Amino acid sequence: MIDKMHKEKIKLSDAIVVVNVDGYIGSSTKNEIEYAKSLNKEIIYYV
Repeated sequence: MIDKMHKEKIKLSDAIVVVNVDGYIGSSTKNEIEYAKSLNKEIIYYV
């Protein structure tokens, strides 16, 4: 359910911000990044 909700938010957004702490991005976040890429959304990495 949470995954579906996040994807809906990504679909409605102009861009997503990925908070990348210590170089680790989990599998759920990776899937969300790929989904955003498939929708041609801007991806901003905060390190």
